[in-house]
Parts: sequence; C-alpha cells; structure tokens
Amino acid sequence: MAVFGPVLFVVLFRVAEIATGYTTPATGCRVTGVVDGDTVRLSCPGREEDRGRLVGFDTPEVFSPQCASEWRRGVAATAFLRREIWAADKIETRIRGTDRYGRLLVALYLDGENIAARMVASGHARVYHGGARTGWCE
Repeated sequence: MAVFGPVLFVVLFRVAEIATGYTTPATGCRVTGVVDGDTVRLSCPGREEDRGRLVGFDTPEVFSPQCASEWRRGVAATAFLRREIWAADKIETRIRGTDRYGRLLVALYLDGENIAARMVASGHARVYHGGARTGWCE
C-alpha cells in the first residue's frame, strides 16, 4: 500500500503538468489540451494559442456527430489521444500548414512515433490525407 502513494503523486503531477501546459515539447509547439480525437490546442512560440488538426488520420465527430454511435466512438478516440499524450515522455510537433478553418495542420510524434499510426492501429481512427471523408455511422 505504501508504494501507491508515491506512484499516485507522480501520476497526478504528470497529469497536472500536461493539463496546465507545463510540459515542454522536445521540438515545436506545446500541446496544451485535447479538443477531440484529431484536434489539439497548441501554444507555439510567438503566436497566440492555436488549434491544431492532427494529420494522417480522421476520428469520429464529438461536436457534430451524425448518430449516437459516432459520438460514443468520438469520445473514446478523444480519451485515447489524451491518455497517449499524458503517457509520452517526448512530445514533438511539426507544423504542415493550415486548413480551410484556419487550424494548424500538425504531425504529432509521441516518443518518436507518429500518433496517426497509434490512433489507426487502436481502431479509433482511419487513415486520412484530405478530401472527402466517409461517415462513421453504421
């Protein structure tokens, strides 16, 4: 039981650190929050806080779902992305431009691995490189 106290402290500190934006990325912008399964909030040097659309994959919608199952899967994708970011020791962002909504297009690497691969492998996302998207309702 005595082991859980220090472990809990470390976990809570790490969560608070990321939640408040104090995690310093290895390179690029700092991830300050998760909006949904493929969108994050970013703090970039010399800029106001931005939203970043993660590239290479698409996840179900949380804010404008077409059905209840899409919303549920979107919530699961969001939680998965958040856990992956929290667990990462090294966070790297690479800006790839902007989308039509003004969001930064961002390749996100956690411990050297592109998050797109993890999201797709986990079943929370589909590969996506732009263009028309297919629906998530069954």
